[in-house]
Amino acid sequence: MTIWSYCSLVWRRVFGKSQPQQPRLSDLEEARKRQEEADRWTAQRKEQEARDEEKKAREEWERYHRFHRIEEVDNMTWLQFEEFIVALYIKAGYLNVEGTPINDQGADTCCQSQDGKKIVIQTKHWKDKVGNSAVQEILGAMVYYGADLGFVVTTSSFTPSAIALAAKDSRITLIDRNQLVAMLEQYWPRSAPEFVWSDYNRLVKKQPRRAPRVSEWNPNGRRKLSRKEAIHEARNMITDNQLTEFFRIVGKEEKKPFAITLINEAFDKGMSLNSFFNSRRSNGFYLSARREEASVVNISFGCNAGPCAGDGGEWTVAFDDRGNITSATLVSSWIS
Repeated sequence: MTIWSYCSLVWRRVFGKSQPQQPRLSDLEEARKRQEEADRWTAQRKEQEARDEEKKAREEWERYHRFHRIEEVDNMTWLQFEEFIVALYIKAGYLNVEGTPINDQGADTCCQSQDGKKIVIQTKHWKDKVGNSAVQEILGAMVYYGADLGFVVTTSSFTPSAIALAAKDSRITLIDRNQLVAMLEQYWPRSAPEFVWSDYNRLVKKQPRRAPRVSEWNPNGRRKLSRKEAIHEARNMITDNQLTEFFRIVGKEEKKPFAITLINEAFDKGMSLNSFFNSRRSNGFYLSARREEASVVNISFGCNAGPCAGDGGEWTVAFDDRGNITSATLVSSWIS
């Protein structure tokens, strides 16, 4: 063999393309087993997730259909009672049952009967008797919303003068404690019906779980206020200095929604209320206000997105003659 031939042979062996090594049968079998194990684990995980989801849905189904004794209703806050009345009238077969906007104009719930009549409902979670003012308010609400009927629902009873005033107009119905108990027994049975996914999605899953929606309801139709519209309306009702003072006061409370902490952190960094709500950082935050009296305002604040999604609260804020806050009482909070 010549030197040239020897060098060519060495070159081909060192730098030439080597034949791909065929996998061994044992390696193929091991890979197949690993894939089967992974597929089996994935299937088991999906089955467990489906069982957990159904278990949670069944628990919510039981809670939804749980019989509400009148004592449980008595222990609700006024806001919880409003939400409960919405659920009760949904179960009673009324259509398009919705809570009213910030300035409710005398109505807390709007709905429609099976025969197409528009109804406004005012709720009174009171211990004392309900007087004439409630009847007058529901009459005003009927005019404002263009409703055909008006209901006043209370956990107590009505004064004789309120009953006499309501009797003057056949469109008004007064529902006292005894009638409310009868509605509970009729429409909120003690035992839940059989669990059906379609019924669960229709009745339970669609129900609001946290802050009530901010919306506007008028005789010409229903339109939801956007987040910016609600914030603009609230800031027209209360000055920025008053709102900033409010956030500082409630920020000192031990138990508070995380949204309150975040806006106070923004203030600590030198950000004003105006710049906060105009910044991208405020996306997902909501703010709404409702004037209860001349010197009392109901404020709702929270967040629907980001790290504090679902957190929020509602406070009753009282002001003195100079516009300074004298008290800020937490009515209810939604903390995820």
